[in-house]
Formats: sequence, structure tokens, C-alpha cells
Amino acid sequence: PFWISFAILLTIFKLYKSQLKMKIEYQITKQDFLAFQLFFTSQSKQVKKIKLRSTIMLFAFFMIAAIFCYIKVNMFSTVYFLVFAILSIFIFPPLYKRKLKKDLIKFCEENYKNIGDLKTILEFEKESIYSKSKMGESRLNVSEIEKIDETELYFFIKLSNALTLIIPKSEIENADIVVHVFADD
Repeated sequence: PFWISFAILLTIFKLYKSQLKMKIEYQITKQDFLAFQLFFTSQSKQVKKIKLRSTIMLFAFFMIAAIFCYIKVNMFSTVYFLVFAILSIFIFPPLYKRKLKKDLIKFCEENYKNIGDLKTILEFEKESIYSKSKMGESRLNVSEIEKIDETELYFFIKLSNALTLIIPKSEIENADIVVHVFADD
């Protein structure tokens, strides 16, 4: 939800005031990239639209087959296709989700195979975020942060240049400070 993301952003700004500089060092693994891909697709309107459209098309196919069998006076096939039409509404979405996860695992294996454990350093300063890893270094303005999403295990900081910083909560040494700042509000 937006208010949680806003609260996280507010927390980071409060940390700026209290520490002027906050440094986080952590490892990113293939599993972290997979978690990001899964989160991203679960939030995607396009993926939701495709899943809904596919479910409706499958239901419509079985209903048309049932109507065709009813017209041909084949009651066994009519009932058969009606049952499959109803089951398709409940069975297809989880199957689609499982297939999507399988495809994302394959995608991550192919595209992140050379990354291994990627040591990353993030330094949050008053006006910027410094990022360093074996892939390169960059300094980003805090104003470039579009959105901060929090899951049970991660923070995903979406930037205006379409990049996302992945921060595993387990790797944050000073997570207690973040919780303490939340408690102050």
C-alpha cells in the first residue's frame, strides 16, 4: 500500500536527519532477483489482464463446446464440458501462476547466471543515494525515488530511470533503527 511505502520513505529521511549518512552492505543472490521478478509480475496490470482474459477465453471455449453438444443432443458431453467450464474458473488461475513462476525461475537462471552473490553497498545521504557493486557505481538523487515497496523479506526502491534497488531485510544490520523510527510516528 501507498501509505506503507510513504512511511518507509519518511523513515529514510528521518535517518538522514539523525545520521546524515546511512550505509548498508549486503549480498544479492539469484533468489533475490527471483523474488523481485515475482513481486513485479504480481503487481503488473498487464499480467493480471492476461490471466483474466485467458481464464475467460478458456471458460468460453468449454461453454461453447457444451452448447454445441446440447444442440447435438449429447447430454453426457454437455455435462462434461459444463463441469470443465466451471472448473476452469477455479483451476486455471493457480496453474497460470505456477507456470509464470516456473518461467521466471528459468528467466533468472538464464539472465543472472554470471552474477553469483553480488556484494552491494548503498549509502543514503541527505540528497543522494550512492550505489556500488561489481556492475558499477552510481549516485542517484533522492528525488529520483518513485516508489518504495515493502514485502515480508525485501524493500524494493523503484527509481525514475526504471531501475529498482533490491534490499533484503535480512541483510540490513540496523533494521531495529527503522522499526524504532516507525514506532516514533
